[in-house]
Amino acid sequence: LTTSGTAGLPAISPDGNYVVYVESTGGQANLRVRQVATGSNVEIVAAEPGVSILGATVTPDGSFVNYVKQALQQSPELWQIAFLGGSPRRLLSGIAGRVGFSPDGRQMAFARATAPAQSELVIASIDGSNERVVVSRQRPLGFLTVAVNQSFAPAWSPSGATIAAIGARGGEKATGQVVFVDVKTGAEQTVDVGPPLLGTGLTWLDERTLLLSMLDRSSAPLQLWLMSYPDGGLRRLTNDTNQYVGPSLTSDRSRLVVARSEASFSIWTSDTTGDQWTQTVPATPAKGPIGFRMGWMG
Repeated sequence: LTTSGTAGLPAISPDGNYVVYVESTGGQANLRVRQVATGSNVEIVAAEPGVSILGATVTPDGSFVNYVKQALQQSPELWQIAFLGGSPRRLLSGIAGRVGFSPDGRQMAFARATAPAQSELVIASIDGSNERVVVSRQRPLGFLTVAVNQSFAPAWSPSGATIAAIGARGGEKATGQVVFVDVKTGAEQTVDVGPPLLGTGLTWLDERTLLLSMLDRSSAPLQLWLMSYPDGGLRRLTNDTNQYVGPSLTSDRSRLVVARSEASFSIWTSDTTGDQWTQTVPATPAKGPIGFRMGWMG
């Protein structure tokens, strides 16, 4: 869909005709809508200095885009804008991730960090009112919320009875989790999967199957997996050197959009007295999670 190399965090419209995504250039992020059939796109939220956009979700009726933005040294906030642009309005403050909508389109679920050692799964009306805490997790347990330049969204099952969210258990044997929460009672069922950071997103394909972007080991790239519910069985869907970040499905679950992350790295050296740098090791594709250090061996 895009070839800029600076697009990410996509969300597909319920009908599959449009994709909302974040375009990051020069250290600033703006929000755009792209028409799938024609390739034309329009900016709906302009970049603001010092403000990050951590992802978006299209409302079930396709009329609005709810997006999470965060200013420096501030907590993330949920904002809403008309699908093709207009004047944005703030819906919620203190939110800790993108929202997931109920099947009837009347409610949304999101995570919130209420204290350094506590996180909550919250349900609210579509306009941000009538908040209700469904379940609260205390350290070492927690819900994954805001990470580097992205946020995580809970996913509502097609029947509306269960919400799935990405969680984690800290401590000496830290691991990622998929947390299934009963909407009425708040009862939890957890499935331990992968290394400490599970991945970047999950969504329901049907009442018994989820699609996840996750790692099976810390040195592997993010791949797409299928998880059966309620037993938690996993089956790999993709198996290559790309990284697939944050899947988003159409309302009929026939199509999805996902960010494919490709990165290459090189090593440059310079003497200590000048500002001229030389590429010593040529660019090489990265085949795993990004995060590198160097040190001289001699």
